[in-house]
Amino acid sequence: MRDITPSESVLAELGTYEPALGMTADQLRRSRTAQRLVIEHGVTGALSRSFDLREAAPLIVRVVCDELGWTCGACWVDEAQDDSLVCVGSWGAEDPRVHAFLDAMSGIRQSPTQGGLVRRSWLSGQPVWLRDVIAEPSFTR
Repeated sequence: MRDITPSESVLAELGTYEPALGMTADQLRRSRTAQRLVIEHGVTGALSRSFDLREAAPLIVRVVCDELGWTCGACWVDEAQDDSLVCVGSWGAEDPRVHAFLDAMSGIRQSPTQGGLVRRSWLSGQPVWLRDVIAEPSFTR
């Protein structure tokens, strides 16, 4: 099986989301729809080619990061047996600093009593978005 790129599929006619171009509201809606479809197809493809989530997670994170223009990302899952979160997959741009960050993060087991961004998101059940992690006082890494 080979990967289908958005340019080879029906998604290509929807275009891509480029906020710098000053799109109309209708164009922006179509572009966000295209993003969602690209991510949906990428996630579905990763899951169909993988044995379990641990194998699929890096592929899923890469699809999301590529499509949204993120430098890196990680997938954390709840380990029920010891009530902790574990990073099961990550992806980052080709930058030694990004890979050093992801390598340091990969060995962390996050418990409910530890602080930080992962705990904040885990306990609230909501995503945490930061524009600049360096300026965030609770970001200790």
